[in-house]
Amino acid sequence: MNRINKNYIYNVLYEALTVITPLITASYLSRVLGADNIGVFSFTESIVSYFELFAIMGITVYGRREISFHQDDIVGRTKAFWNTKITSLAISLTVLIVYILFASYMNSVLYWIFTMSIIATLVDVTWFFQGMEEFGRIVLRNVILKVLTIICIFSFVKTRDDFLLYAFIHVGLALLSEVMLLPQLRKYLCKVSLRDLRPFRNFKPIIMLFIPSIAVHIYYRIDKSMIGWITRDSFENGYYEQATSIVRTIIPLVTAMGTVLLPRISFCHKKKDIEGVRNYVYKNVRFLWFLTIPAAFGVAAVAGNVVPWFFGPGFEPVIPLLKVLAVMLVIHGWTDLLGYNYLIPTEQEKKYSITVISGAFLNVVLNYFFIARWKAMGAAFASVISESVILIVQMRMVRKALNIHKMLSLGINYVIAGLVMFVAVSFEAKLLESSIINTLIIAFSGVIVYCLMLLVLRDSLFMDTAKAVLSKIHKPKKSD
Repeated sequence: MNRINKNYIYNVLYEALTVITPLITASYLSRVLGADNIGVFSFTESIVSYFELFAIMGITVYGRREISFHQDDIVGRTKAFWNTKITSLAISLTVLIVYILFASYMNSVLYWIFTMSIIATLVDVTWFFQGMEEFGRIVLRNVILKVLTIICIFSFVKTRDDFLLYAFIHVGLALLSEVMLLPQLRKYLCKVSLRDLRPFRNFKPIIMLFIPSIAVHIYYRIDKSMIGWITRDSFENGYYEQATSIVRTIIPLVTAMGTVLLPRISFCHKKKDIEGVRNYVYKNVRFLWFLTIPAAFGVAAVAGNVVPWFFGPGFEPVIPLLKVLAVMLVIHGWTDLLGYNYLIPTEQEKKYSITVISGAFLNVVLNYFFIARWKAMGAAFASVISESVILIVQMRMVRKALNIHKMLSLGINYVIAGLVMFVAVSFEAKLLESSIINTLIIAFSGVIVYCLMLLVLRDSLFMDTAKAVLSKIHKPKKSD
């Protein structure tokens, strides 16, 4: 369990650093570039992401799972790596050629800059280290690259005219981050004969994972594209981009345990250890409740205080968007657990595909009607409803293998504590003016209230964690 806990901490740091850079720079960029430029960047990125989706296909999920199957077999994982990577190279190169033709047709410098995003898929091997549960290496890479990103943005992006330079920094450093991991591969791989490789035999399972990837991508990206197509208003896309950037920052933090446990669940499934799979899922549920409830209530309560100083004048429409999208923190945490961290590692891709395809289809339909009426807020409503449908379908699918009632009952303490925290924080947020200091005070007091409530409720996870931390702090020194 020590390795799991260590990897959990690593993955929290990894996910935090992946999304914390936009958080640090968002306030600055919103003032320098303006909502319209941010909206243009968001719309362009959403279009390019469709090409990235086809370039990645189902490689990331498939590769991570295959490597986790062969953690203790260097020959097996070497074959799994090259079989997966050769397939990935063939797919990515094909998509790159198509994208170059598309960029030529669009005749836009911004689209040419984003070519580096497609190239990044050619060299991506992050999935290998995640499958090996080597999250420390990924964190080290991210620390270096995110610090560089922050330095470059504050040093070189000074006016609205630096819009394209910002795009180059954003995409170029992302490509560099993928390249940095390549030299470390040789420590984990051995020589194998080319005759032993069968790269395109894995094409069918990759396609099976690609189908839900399309649906997931449509679900998370189509809203921005449809806001642009339907409203023709870059400001609406800018508001939605900033609201979702806050939520996207928190989601990986609350689902970090699932990412760590996915290789372990895959390994247990391969060994036919059904009870081990269940235990790891239930372990994840407690962390999920513990983190998502205060995150959702906290974001909803503090939105009105944080948006004015963080994004600056003109971004007031972000406040109600944040309050609606905060619900996604809880719902997405559950769909990530049941779908991505249970159905996929247990090789139930078809069931996973059904859930996300149904949700994506519903999301597109709701977006069509809701965005026309409520613009960006309509997209937020559509996302919450669609994600809820996915969760309901997934619960029905896994109810025979997992005790859903038990999983839901584990959240009672956290909901009670979260509600008390929400009332206290909402009252405090109304009394204090919008400023960075006051937001920090509100957030800190919210954490205190939440923890005190869990202490009063004698929550087992909180009590065990507190005891473990205190025991390490007060650990007696060894006598000479």
